[in-house]
Amino acid sequence: MNDKFNYYKEILTEYLEESFPELAKDEEFIHQRVSQASDLYEAELSLNGPPSGADEVAIQYLFNELHFSKWDCLRDIISEKFSDIIPSVDVDIIADQIFFYNPYLFPDYITNDNFLYTSEFDELCKDITEFIQKNLTKNKYNLYYFKENSISFYEMFPGKYFSKYNTIKTILEKVYQTYPQEIERMSEELLQHHCDYSFPYDIYYDPNRINPVIETQEEFIKSNEYKSLCEELKRFIKENVIELESGFLKFKE
Repeated sequence: MNDKFNYYKEILTEYLEESFPELAKDEEFIHQRVSQASDLYEAELSLNGPPSGADEVAIQYLFNELHFSKWDCLRDIISEKFSDIIPSVDVDIIADQIFFYNPYLFPDYITNDNFLYTSEFDELCKDITEFIQKNLTKNKYNLYYFKENSISFYEMFPGKYFSKYNTIKTILEKVYQTYPQEIERMSEELLQHHCDYSFPYDIYYDPNRINPVIETQEEFIKSNEYKSLCEELKRFIKENVIELESGFLKFKE
């Protein structure tokens, strides 16, 4: 089992470093995946299954819901749509810049293993292409780079995609208009540390979970479910955010 554990850890870590850099250093995630995959392998063998079959079951679990990569998607778009202006050696550099300035670029889709084959994926790629095109510019050396103060993806396509971060940011902007310098920091803090409370259930676009009638992200954002979510979130913010005399905002401890 130890050999299999090490093998599964090696191939998973290598894959994450290549396609999921945001998970590549998540030791808890990696250990949980690898341990469970190893246990599945042993369980299949105990049922007198062939080693190849046991390995197939373990590998399938190891990479479950890891076939859609935001990083790969962005690199593919840059490589395919901007090959005439961005050389291949600069693709990763531009992708890094985009993610650095737009850490919540991708909406809260259900990015499961079938997402790549949906019409929503095609529409998302088309809009991301337009977003990149609008925000690319040249420096004095005639090289392209992604603008730091770029228009956000959600500003370009208002009411089309659901994002927890953008929902939080929009509400904070309305409630605390006199604290523009605090909005991004508070949005980040709320999302990172208080999301279990501000989003009491893991709500994102899922027709089977929210409302079978809702078929698109845009319909969800116009729905009563989304309005209720925003009202709950606004109430939570007002009850838990303190305005300091120094001109800053903070969450109650």
